[in-house]
Amino acid sequence: MEFELKLELDSDECEHVRRAVMTRLQDDAAAQDVDMRSTYFDTADQALRRAGASLRLRRVEGVTLQTVKIATEVKGGISNPVEYEVQVFKQRPEISAIPNKKARKAIETLINGSPLRKQFETNMKRTKLPVRYARGAAELALDCGQVRAARRALDLCELELELKSGDAESLMEIASDLFADVPIRFSAMSKAERGYRLIDRMTDGSKTPARAVWPNLEPKMDIATAFRHVTASAVDQVLSNWQVVLVNDDPEGPHQMRIGLRRLRTALKIFRPEIDTPALRELNDTLRKVAHLVGRLRDRDVLLSDIVDPIATQFDDDGAGAELHERLIAICATERQSVREQLGQNKWNGLLLRLAMLPHGAGWQAPKRATAVAKLAKSALDACWSKVTKRARRLDRLSEDERHQLRKDLKMLRYTAEFVSSLYSKKDTKRFIAALKGLQDDFGYLNDVALTRTLPDVLGSEADAHPALQRAIGFTLGWHTQHAEHAFAEASGDWARLRKQPKFWR
Repeated sequence: MEFELKLELDSDECEHVRRAVMTRLQDDAAAQDVDMRSTYFDTADQALRRAGASLRLRRVEGVTLQTVKIATEVKGGISNPVEYEVQVFKQRPEISAIPNKKARKAIETLINGSPLRKQFETNMKRTKLPVRYARGAAELALDCGQVRAARRALDLCELELELKSGDAESLMEIASDLFADVPIRFSAMSKAERGYRLIDRMTDGSKTPARAVWPNLEPKMDIATAFRHVTASAVDQVLSNWQVVLVNDDPEGPHQMRIGLRRLRTALKIFRPEIDTPALRELNDTLRKVAHLVGRLRDRDVLLSDIVDPIATQFDDDGAGAELHERLIAICATERQSVREQLGQNKWNGLLLRLAMLPHGAGWQAPKRATAVAKLAKSALDACWSKVTKRARRLDRLSEDERHQLRKDLKMLRYTAEFVSSLYSKKDTKRFIAALKGLQDDFGYLNDVALTRTLPDVLGSEADAHPALQRAIGFTLGWHTQHAEHAFAEASGDWARLRKQPKFWR
């Protein structure tokens, strides 16, 4: 198994890792320093980029190498492209020189006779270091330099740790040792995509909130393969938004990170009948702690954006509403900084590495019996639906805590349905999930109303000392409590509609 772990570093971190590796080198091993200048080519309409492929010419020590990569996406810090490299003797692409016939035909089809043009270039100093451990071996490459396109340049320090022998646990062990004192920041894109983004004048996509992407499963797919696809979907959402929360004030970052954490914990639960290990149980417990940390920030963001701001025009003109708004902004900013400081600590390196390696086999093994994922999907959806119906039958008599639990059950049903939706009719799943989302939104608002009651605790002594704040809190709670009755009536209707929807998995 060969794949790469890709990290972003600053120059000091890069040197720190280099020293850490040098101390572990065998006597007969030597670091290799090379200067690399790479030029990337594509058609005018970027046909290669749109297909997730790249073609470059790289000049190294007087030799020109042509490299074609297919499936160049970086997911969860892991890159696993199909790569074909060959020496060429001209300073322009030679499609006929691609050594693999299938890859050559694919590139020819994509290009479709269009001329290839220079898009951008990278100038890097690469240090290659062999790393050997008892359970495996890897090659570490430290790249420092620039990506240049259209008179613009981007400084880049990147680390690639490529597994040469062993398994995902081996790579995780190696990385845990090497990066013990360096905060891990996974790379979100290849050098090629960074170059294209310079051309487009796009911002760094790794710093904007990432929403869930549903996995593509097939009915006859085995459990282990399905587990890899499903966990990869959730892991990528968690790791992408982890980096967003560290640098971006957008409240959508912690929101999407919390969704990713919930999706991943849901995945671990629905696959538990077939794939269950102490390592996965421990991972689930750790994810719960992270979710609590991020959830505290998300709750404060919700109080501001979904509870107080929507009724800004309803407050009396005594400034109480404005005062409440400003206090919550300050509280959110303080909480955001606290979460950043905590998530940026090295103590999470082990978790981050385990998440990156999870879809590749870290902490679990494929079950011995061959079970198609379709069977597990039906069983999981039946179990989720049973929990929802059991609570929803007595919808009008549920306590606040029971409503909250029903909301959690609805989320698990939704995430499970989304995970396995590709196994069923697109039309039926779309209708069911849409109806489910409507009911989930109803209970989401009811939960927000319950959250409103925490305003005095969130504001603390400030609320006691300011009568205007007390009036604003009282008005906010009263307004939303009144509207909650309407939301609950809608929930009853939405539950009736959901119950009538065909159960697409049966």
